[in-house]
Amino acid sequence: MKIKFLPVFVIALAGFLFATMAGSVGAVEVDIKFSEYLTKVMPRINVIERQREKYFRQHRRTPSTSIKSTRMFATSRWSAVQWANEVLIPDVNDFSVEALTRGFVTASLERAGISGVERVEIELRSLRVANYSLAAMSGPNSYAIGSITVYDAAGNTIGTADFTANLVTDFLVATSYDGSDFAFPDISIRQRVGPTLAYFVYKGLGRIFPDREFARTVLLIF
Repeated sequence: MKIKFLPVFVIALAGFLFATMAGSVGAVEVDIKFSEYLTKVMPRINVIERQREKYFRQHRRTPSTSIKSTRMFATSRWSAVQWANEVLIPDVNDFSVEALTRGFVTASLERAGISGVERVEIELRSLRVANYSLAAMSGPNSYAIGSITVYDAAGNTIGTADFTANLVTDFLVATSYDGSDFAFPDISIRQRVGPTLAYFVYKGLGRIFPDREFARTVLLIF
C-alpha cells in the first residue's frame, strides 16, 4: 500500500509545529506492508480503533471506564492536552492503523529536523497489545516486530532497521501537556494500538538516525 502523506496543516503538537510543504520533510511517501495475519485482521482492528477514538473524543474516556473515577471530569480537566491521535488525524472518520502509522513517521521526521527523506518503507510482521479486546491482537505484553527502511530522492537507502519494539513508556501526571512527545491517555496502554505503534516508529528511526532525538510515547495519568 503506497500512499503519499502530505502534512497540509500547521498545528501545535506537544510544543512544536509540523511544517507544511515548505518544511524540511515535505511530501514523504510511506509504504506500509503488513504480515498475512495482520492483513486479515486489520479491517476489524480499524473498526475497533475508530469506534474507541470517536468515544474518547466525545467523552475523554472509554466505555469501560468507571464513571465514579476522576475520568468523569476528563472533558474539562484535560481539555488543553494535545492528544497525538487527534492532532495527527483531525477527522475521526479517517482514523485507521495505516493513517496513524504514517502520521507518526512524518511527524517524527519533522520533529527531529530530518531532511532529504523521500520514502519510508515499513514492514510490520507482528503487533500485540496487552489484553486487547481482539484475541488475534492480544498478548501478555505490548510489542511490535518489523522493519523500517528510509530512502532518499535518488532511491538510495539512507538506513534500515529490523527490530522488536517492546513498549516502554513515560508516565506523567498532568492536566495539560506541552512537551515534544506523543501524548496518550494512560488507559490506552491496554486498549489502543497507538502507544505501541508510536514506540515502534521511535525505536526504528532512532536506530537509523542515532544522533537525532525522536518523539517518544507519553501516557498521561488521570
